[in-house]
Amino acid sequence: MNHVATSASALSRGQRNLLLALAALLALAVFWRGSAPPVIPYAPETPAPAGTLALWLWLEEMGYEVQPLEQAWTRVPAGDLLFVFPGQRTYTEAAAATLVEWVGAGGVLVLIGPSALDTSLIEAFGVAPAADALLVSHLRQTQPILPERPARWPAPGRVQGLDLRAAPGALPLVVAEAGAGSGERVTVALQARGAGQVWHLDAYHDFTNARLRNVDQAGLLPALLRGVPGGVPGSGRVLLDAYHLYPAPPTAGTPTDLRGWLFGTRGGLAVLLACGLTLAYLALQGIRLGPPLRDANLVQPRAAAEYVDAMAGLYQRGNRRAAVARQVKRRLKMRLAQIHGIAPGEADAPFVAQLAQVAGGLSAAQVAQVSRLLAQLDRPLDDAQLLHAAQAAQTVGVPVGDPGGGTANAAVNPGAGEKR
Repeated sequence: MNHVATSASALSRGQRNLLLALAALLALAVFWRGSAPPVIPYAPETPAPAGTLALWLWLEEMGYEVQPLEQAWTRVPAGDLLFVFPGQRTYTEAAAATLVEWVGAGGVLVLIGPSALDTSLIEAFGVAPAADALLVSHLRQTQPILPERPARWPAPGRVQGLDLRAAPGALPLVVAEAGAGSGERVTVALQARGAGQVWHLDAYHDFTNARLRNVDQAGLLPALLRGVPGGVPGSGRVLLDAYHLYPAPPTAGTPTDLRGWLFGTRGGLAVLLACGLTLAYLALQGIRLGPPLRDANLVQPRAAAEYVDAMAGLYQRGNRRAAVARQVKRRLKMRLAQIHGIAPGEADAPFVAQLAQVAGGLSAAQVAQVSRLLAQLDRPLDDAQLLHAAQAAQTVGVPVGDPGGGTANAAVNPGAGEKR
């Protein structure tokens, strides 16, 4: 019966694995949306430990109007107090100058940090973070800004501190002590600028959700609000600079994830094209139109000769002629022992001696032939010699008077056949 099948070979294991890997890569590129966005430090809308949602809610509960500044501004919106946190987007010189102008007009600025990269703010107000951090054990008030707190309280931890050398008008209010005369760092300072004030705070006092759980940290917040009208809803307005917290958005056409890179750049499109061509090649190499259809009546079991031929081929390719010779010798001795009733497990000499003593058995010439054949099978043989010995072992040792005796003699001695 004719069968419908192409001549293309089936996919190998390596090709199948490559096919699955490429398919998984394409599926990942199409459906993967990336991991959850990272938490932005000091973001006012997040309840994470690094966020400032607790500060926002606390200020509203105290009666202040809170407004996050989420857009770029050329002038500071109307407000009484402005929090500026270390952000991922630095201030420009124009924005820093606008901030200085707003403070000079009577605003109160709470400047946390700033980051060492925010050079515009550092140059505008003259306060920078210290060069290195210091492991401290206590905080101490140099001015009584926290009358409800002791003059000195424990605060173990590592503090960066503020460098006030470029701001001679800045007054230290709280310092961190390293203990045993190892030095101290300013963590809170107050600077007058025109009609306004600037509170300089180290990042140790950043008023995050986690910091406000500490009563020592939360106790500093009312001191900042003493000059801000409050107590009545809407009487004071507090601004939170959220615009500089977030990194600058990517430029148009810049991919932000793996999918955008694959579908929006030349390199990604080249990868997709290469994957598609590889998939098409593997598919064309491995797809069949269908399995071959065979007639069940034509399927026959393997013949015993096929197994014999297969084993012979294996022995020949493995160069195992000695093993074949041992097998031929063993079968020869078992056949003769069965015919003449002797033990096959004897060594060659005792076996031949028993074979010669069998009454009515082999002639002296036949016994000699068996002895020579056993000795020949113990020596290294080439293919032709081994084949000739195997043929001889099938008929040698036939009893006297047996019709096959002549054939046996001819197998061992080809000259006998020619005489006949």
